[in-house]
Amino acid sequence: MVIFVSAALLLGISLLTRPINHDEGQYVGAIALMRQGVPYRDFAYLQTPLQPLLLAPLSFLPAGWLLVGARIANALFGWISLALLLFGLRGRTPPWAAIVAVIALACTDVFLFGCSVARNDALPMMLLSAAVALLLQPRTLGKRSYLTAGLLLGLAASAKISFALPAAGAGVFLLVQGREAGWRPILSFTAGAMAGLLPTAVMALLAPEQFYFSVFRYSLEAPQQWWASVGHAELLTPSRKLRDLLKYSSSGSILPGILLGALDRRRLPQLLLLDCMIVGGLVTAYLPDPAFRQYLVPLLPSLFARLAITLGHLQPKFRWTTLFCLGALSIAGLSTTAADMRRSGRRGSELVRAVTIGSAVAELSRGGSVATLAPELVAGSNVQLDRRFVTGPFLFRTEGALAREALRLDYSPNWQSVQLLGNVGPSAIVLGTEVEARPPMHPHGLDWYLERWARGRNYSEHKLAGGISVFLAPHIPVESPQ
Repeated sequence: MVIFVSAALLLGISLLTRPINHDEGQYVGAIALMRQGVPYRDFAYLQTPLQPLLLAPLSFLPAGWLLVGARIANALFGWISLALLLFGLRGRTPPWAAIVAVIALACTDVFLFGCSVARNDALPMMLLSAAVALLLQPRTLGKRSYLTAGLLLGLAASAKISFALPAAGAGVFLLVQGREAGWRPILSFTAGAMAGLLPTAVMALLAPEQFYFSVFRYSLEAPQQWWASVGHAELLTPSRKLRDLLKYSSSGSILPGILLGALDRRRLPQLLLLDCMIVGGLVTAYLPDPAFRQYLVPLLPSLFARLAITLGHLQPKFRWTTLFCLGALSIAGLSTTAADMRRSGRRGSELVRAVTIGSAVAELSRGGSVATLAPELVAGSNVQLDRRFVTGPFLFRTEGALAREALRLDYSPNWQSVQLLGNVGPSAIVLGTEVEARPPMHPHGLDWYLERWARGRNYSEHKLAGGISVFLAPHIPVESPQ
């Protein structure tokens, strides 16, 4: 009980003090627009669709509070992931080893990041943790259990496509074990996985062109295009990606988990299952460009379950050294959260500020449409977010054929085609989060293009806290929000 209360407190502190991440906008915006339609067909969504479908009830929260609600939901998913792993490890390893592994996971920065921001990492991690907990049960698993495990892993891929590789690792293991266990487990597992992919299949059938562009083409082309255009092509090189993944892995217990698993020579079926899923997690962490910490999240459930089982079988002479190393790395994993706490203590919480900004934008826009590259601040039931800007900066910063295809699908204009907003544009344009210079392509930042358009059409500027500006259309008078 103490572990779970402490974990809840840690996650609460992290979600409250973690700075706003511009990735959050596309997820918060998609949830908000669920009141008006579904992903792909009615608005752009650059991931598989389960998260906005599941969190659609949050769309009735007002601007600012929707961001808070999405962060709380992710923290809850992370907390449940810890509980599921601890439950799944019962009888598989001594209780102390399971507790140590779960604590080490909770103190890993990759885990805390995934559970503290309004991205789509925590929901599939929870589903993957549930599948791992189920598959770790004794080998007398029935057909229904394999069906459920497959369903959970299919749903995880429906929440984020990168979780398909750890799921595939479990499938490969069951396929290899088919001669011994029979083919019923793999058939049940496959049927469950197909059922879990149904939300994705249905959304894809509703808008096949939009789905392909959003989930596949954008992911394959846009990151390389963006980082090369702003002079950071080195981030895409294999050596740099490996170096960055090592850096993120060292802020917590990911590296010792991999090392201990590699040194464990036992070939028990459950360990081989976890190893297959770990390999899938490692591959999926490396594939995206460039390497960011969130790409390690699909690795966590299987890796820390493997760590718990390995700890329980360590010889006593190695045990205390290993525990000391895990403790030291757990402290390192908490360093980012500690820094966020200090920053919030000095400057205030960005999350609290977002609530204030959302309320002010709602009052200033007076029900008119709002365009912004920061939908996380304005998306909510009391703000009419311009659906073309639901992805925040991500479609706006594309160029070439990718940008032309987005326009053809009636998605966002890019920075070169802001004039397509027309002579009668949005009622309000909210700027201030994409001001960083990105030479050589964007020396004034991305917000500059929208600001220039607004000033050229006599929009009036109203400044809010945190460097945020609201540009109001000429027909809306500037009044201070109450």
